[in-house]
Amino acid sequence: MTSPLSVFSGFECTYIKQEDFGRAESEVNMNEEPLVNMEVVSNETDPLLFRYSKAAATHQSQDAFPVTWCEVQNVTACKRETTRGRSVEDGSSPEGLKAESCARASNEMEGRNGAANFSLQEVDVLHFLEDSNSEFLEVQSGGGDSDANPVEGEGNENEVHLRDSWAKHVRIDNGDWKWKNVCNSPKNIIVSAVSGVSERIERQFERNPSEINVLEKFLTEEFWIHIARETNIHAELSLHDIKPGTETKWFPVTTDELKAHFALCVLMSQVKKPSLQDYWTKRKILETPVFRETMPFSRFRDINRYLHFASDTEIDKIDRLRKVKPIIKFLQEKYRNMYVPGQNIAISESIMKFREIQHNSSRRTCGLKIYKLCETSTGYCWNFKVYQGKATDVESEVDEVSKMWDSEITVLKLCEKLLKGGRTIYMDIWCSSPSLFKYLLDRDTHAIGTVWARRKFMPAIWKDIKLERGELTFASSNGILAVKWRHKKDVHMLSTKHERPDMEETHGQDGGVMLKPNCVVEYISVMGGVYAHDQQLGSFPVVRRYCQGYKKLYFYLLDMTMLNASIIHRALNPQKKRERYTSFRVNIAEEMLLKIKLPSYPTRGCLSQGNKPLRLQSMQWAHFPSKIPPTNKKAAPSRRCKVCSTRGVRKETCYECEQCKIALHVDDCFKIYHTSVLL
Repeated sequence: MTSPLSVFSGFECTYIKQEDFGRAESEVNMNEEPLVNMEVVSNETDPLLFRYSKAAATHQSQDAFPVTWCEVQNVTACKRETTRGRSVEDGSSPEGLKAESCARASNEMEGRNGAANFSLQEVDVLHFLEDSNSEFLEVQSGGGDSDANPVEGEGNENEVHLRDSWAKHVRIDNGDWKWKNVCNSPKNIIVSAVSGVSERIERQFERNPSEINVLEKFLTEEFWIHIARETNIHAELSLHDIKPGTETKWFPVTTDELKAHFALCVLMSQVKKPSLQDYWTKRKILETPVFRETMPFSRFRDINRYLHFASDTEIDKIDRLRKVKPIIKFLQEKYRNMYVPGQNIAISESIMKFREIQHNSSRRTCGLKIYKLCETSTGYCWNFKVYQGKATDVESEVDEVSKMWDSEITVLKLCEKLLKGGRTIYMDIWCSSPSLFKYLLDRDTHAIGTVWARRKFMPAIWKDIKLERGELTFASSNGILAVKWRHKKDVHMLSTKHERPDMEETHGQDGGVMLKPNCVVEYISVMGGVYAHDQQLGSFPVVRRYCQGYKKLYFYLLDMTMLNASIIHRALNPQKKRERYTSFRVNIAEEMLLKIKLPSYPTRGCLSQGNKPLRLQSMQWAHFPSKIPPTNKKAAPSRRCKVCSTRGVRKETCYECEQCKIALHVDDCFKIYHTSVLL
């Protein structure tokens, strides 16, 4: 790092080491006319004077000399009170000497540059105290001889020390960020990334695999065995705490029961009902028989209650995700191994709806933040990280990484295995920063994203630039293009891929034409795939309000897994590229229920039928065969049997179901049609 500016001051003798002016000059407001031939005129009685080859009147703003970018050392001046809009007052200096010095400064500037209104306030190097107040300076001892030269070291009685609070407000320029109002020079990076299903995984599939075959590559038998083991252990420990004499019908859960539980949860997301009990209702107008036929409501409720994913004795009590950590690690590995993302990837944050008990006086939308790395073209989630607060697991020997913000470190952890492949990462405003973009560019990875205007190393002068709607300004440094564009509000963009912000025509929803910078247009079009990923997850969520917090995260991860499986299923089945995601989910639940084998559940016995004899119990619900009624053309008409047609056999019958109005053979087809769930 270059040496900081050294600032010294006597009574009215104020000067800066001349070898430091090159760095100060380079930080001048890029939108102003640059200063050239800057030099110093100083002596024991005159204040600091600047000589410009351009008119000084164009450089009278407080930002013309960015002292706030410099680290101030060893200021040996008496305490000065300064406010914006008035001259510096020094209580220890004679007023006559001050007025004489001010007049001499103004005459010098007027003679050289024609700026007669250049006041002492604009040439004094301590004018930065206007923005920080004089309270940041602490005088250890006042007074001193006016002819005494400033002396460095601890023995100087006039030395002024900076408080810790001032150090927080001083921005250090390490010399690496010199923003200039010129076009960017993008780095030429060779793209080697190829999108698609992993070759090793693709060889394991048969031709045109079904939906359940693809999902089983994510949710393997090992996955269900782990959950069944932890659930049974947790249930056994919980049953020891129940009151003596309390009746319980719990028995160890099997992997097939867990699969059936998952399939029913998927169907619940497709068939919305007010309460959980309504799925098991027997009312004809509301019933959904598949739930009652799969397992009793009491068994489903018990599985929900004791569902567990990690051992309580082995987990880290400090980790907030300890109860679902094994599931997170398992799925993260599966996501990365199943698919290889292409050239364009995006990192954004999603909010999983999450509400717990809260004070009514402070109601607000609650959620769990999840960072995702997705392929922009398909929306496949290749990696993710659940936000737990301030990062505590960051261990890096590289100073460049250890000094980054938590959001920047999260980006690097998500994409660390995808660097040096020529990819382009698109990220939102919470992750972007100049230092992160430079780090990625050094590793052959482009980056584009929106950014906070106050991020570290952003052009500081932009905060004073007011743009009208449609206007923009830009700057470049270290291979990064920074753009400030005014739409409804200021939009700040960073890009390592673009040379300059060329304007492109876009069409709004109302059909109007609007001009936008090319980096903004590309960002909006690419990030749309990521937002579609979140939109699909929110359309049919498996998460239910009755679940506990960590179980909600479990079901949310299963939703993400099904969405990833649907993307791979379409990639392996080109003829099903237009298949709806809803159909994929229903097929998953249907195929899973057909493959499993459930135990026999105890029942409470037959329900009372009142005084009706057994032969009359089917009066309200039974189906009966009847002859197909004659028509004008046929006295004994016949139609194709529904069951035989399903099997590919053409046979006709003269009987039909009286209620269903479906043609069926009386012998076998009538019973098959009314008792089989699937035909």
